[in-house]
Amino acid sequence: MVLNTELLARSAGPNRRRFCLVEIESIDDLQWLEPRSQHFGLMTAIGLVGVSEKTLQNAADLLVHRGLAYLNAWGTDCERWHDIVDRADVDHLTALGVYPNGDWDPIMTTWHEGESLEDAVWDFRYTGIASGHYEQDCSDGIIAATRRYLDHAQQGFHLAGRGHSR
Repeated sequence: MVLNTELLARSAGPNRRRFCLVEIESIDDLQWLEPRSQHFGLMTAIGLVGVSEKTLQNAADLLVHRGLAYLNAWGTDCERWHDIVDRADVDHLTALGVYPNGDWDPIMTTWHEGESLEDAVWDFRYTGIASGHYEQDCSDGIIAATRRYLDHAQQGFHLAGRGHSR
């Protein structure tokens, strides 16, 4: 269940985006996200050590089918999460018959283990971008964080907005 949602900012310009911070208890709560745009960017700030492959695969499959366009993964074991989302994307595109032959755009994914949460949030806010056809209707940027990381994610977002750079 999503515990709390806070609108962080709306950006101006040609690539207008709406950024929200969502408090979750676990990776399972990503199923309750409600993006407003057809495609969306997601940053996860969550520890994943001990989370089963099946749980991560189920979450990745759901997000891909709901319109995930880019993912920034941060936290313990986030590289594994990143890889699983990549695999879910390829599986989805293969099922549609567009991968490996045809016109397809990948879901852009990055992982930020070993970086500060503030740096990862900066990356999400300023360099997180959807590729190809996703870009046209990807106006939501959602930061999903567990309580442990919620305040740091919020502070990192606001620091990034004040011109603080990596």
